Amino acid sequence: YMFTVKTPSDAKPADPVDVLASAFKNRLYVSDNDNHKIKVFTRNGDFVLEWGRFGEGPGEFRYPGILATNEYNQVFVVDVLNTRIQVFDPFGNHINDIGAWGVRPGQLFRPKGVVVDGQNRVFVSDSYMGFIQVFTSLGRFISVVCENDTKKPFTTPVGMAFDADQNRLHVVEMRANKISVLEISD
Repeated sequence: YMFTVKTPSDAKPADPVDVLASAFKNRLYVSDNDNHKIKVFTRNGDFVLEWGRFGEGPGEFRYPGILATNEYNQVFVVDVLNTRIQVFDPFGNHINDIGAWGVRPGQLFRPKGVVVDGQNRVFVSDSYMGFIQVFTSLGRFISVVCENDTKKPFTTPVGMAFDADQNRLHVVEMRANKISVLEISD
């Protein structure tokens, strides 16, 4: 089956860019890019709630994108033009931000992807800088993904996923037209 991501008549048509299936009450979280909102549905497509609006404050977005969750059912949202990842509880209450604008370690220039591993480390791809950074779920910078003790460069990294064992990270390198697979060690 399918369902339509609806918007009020006075809003722009929905522009969904990602969907997250959460174990929390079997909810589906959808990022509505052009309306700067996160919309929540049941697995049958019934609307439950939404949060967000255009802006730069907590719970406000400038083009929300890729979504991720962790074992605590927190929702991680790539807030592309605000150059951060916003973290929410399952009801849309803002918890904290990860990253801020910049080009130094722990800062983001054009975040595109987010994924959380089994240790609750948050991996963020930066499509412009070409690196993947790792943070704690509270936003503390841990490291940049490296290969042979050197920062691993990527060509426009965007979406990412861990395999079932949580030890291999799959990275979409958009402009290189490939998927890179990396073994992740502690």
